[in-house]
Amino acid sequence: MSSVPVLRNYIHGEFAASAEVHDVLNPATGAVLARSPLSSQQEVDRAIAAARAAQKGWARKPAIERAGHLRRIAAKLRENVPGLAHTITEEQGKIAGLAEVEVNFTADYLDYMAEWVRRLEGEIITSDRPDENIFLFRKPLGVVAGNTIVIKPSEETPINCHLFTKLLAQTDLPPGVFNVVYGTGATGGALSGACRRGHGQLHRQRGHRQPHYGRGGRQHHQAQPRARRQGAADIKIMRKEIFGPVLPVQVVDGLDEAIALTNDCEYGLTSSIYTRDLSKALHAIREIDFGETTGV
Repeated sequence: MSSVPVLRNYIHGEFAASAEVHDVLNPATGAVLARSPLSSQQEVDRAIAAARAAQKGWARKPAIERAGHLRRIAAKLRENVPGLAHTITEEQGKIAGLAEVEVNFTADYLDYMAEWVRRLEGEIITSDRPDENIFLFRKPLGVVAGNTIVIKPSEETPINCHLFTKLLAQTDLPPGVFNVVYGTGATGGALSGACRRGHGQLHRQRGHRQPHYGRGGRQHHQAQPRARRQGAADIKIMRKEIFGPVLPVQVVDGLDEAIALTNDCEYGLTSSIYTRDLSKALHAIREIDFGETTGV
């Protein structure tokens, strides 16, 4: 019987074991996939200190050099798509095809962000005062822009982050630029508190699942399909993010009502409209106040 792998934090370019760990479960079978650290406040503080210590040296590197690091990490991801995708499926339940898309998209996104170093330009602004020039320098956020990071992945899906970190460690990224601490919400709270005190940014991955109980109280790890009818349009399920296999459906009288209901939401990441009418698709894309709207 194969042993269960134990994940380790990644701080200042080195993997470090933690005193406490918890089990990471396969959501479909309940099998233990790995044991992940429950990082202490001291470990969080060490990761933040490593990121802060590395920041100035990282920011002083030419932007094109920082971009090169991202491209090398992207290449590592593309070399390991099957293994990473398999892990995502095992610990998260995503189907294999979409898991591979996720890995490839991540590599593409790293390359995309690396290209931005050539697109960020400053300005020279005419001043109202004589003999004065105003120079505008754009300093965006992000690793390619010179920032260092500490990541706290979801305690329920940390293995893909661990594999990503192992690949990253095979590159020549300077120590302290990228750090990982694992743990539950308590670790996230310690990290966010330290970020608030130090005016840093919090990079945190989310994940959530709950067991399903079938007949006789027996626990299952797969949600069973079911339909439930609701009447009011303002029920929570239509207005909140649902981290689970739930598809709320609302019957409307027309496209304008659908757009109004869509915009009546505090979230607005992505949306899609399915139609054969191109004009309706373009109308929805213009009117829906989301970051991204796709016509299908």
